[in-house]
Amino acid sequence: MPGVEEHTDFYLHTLAEYVAWFTGREATFTSVDAPGSSRAAGSAARVLQALDLADDVEVGDAVVVDLPGVGPVAAGLSYRTASFVGLRTASALVRVFGREAWGAGVSVSVHDFADGADAAATGSAWQRWLDDLFS
Repeated sequence: MPGVEEHTDFYLHTLAEYVAWFTGREATFTSVDAPGSSRAAGSAARVLQALDLADDVEVGDAVVVDLPGVGPVAAGLSYRTASFVGLRTASALVRVFGREAWGAGVSVSVHDFADGADAAATGSAWQRWLDDLFS
């Protein structure tokens, strides 16, 4: 099943990112789902466009992304397929799941390693952003 394999590859990449950059640090985890309209074809690309991650931005490139609830942040694009995108900041791993190819919608998860990270605030900011993007 391609979807399972792709998702597993992304999960393993996230684990490797944790080991390489955040070993021993506790994460505050947040995950939010976009509205059902994000099941439409092209929804993952829509999120990338909204994050200003143009098609020519490649894995390994440094970018500045305007993260909901945070503002502009320097990040590295650490993972990119048609369905999954990983960003790594100095204190977080941001994961975008574009599952429309398998009948599901977009979701975003954040593994925030900053002291005092607030999962509720992070979740609310991303949820508002996704709701606005797909309304």
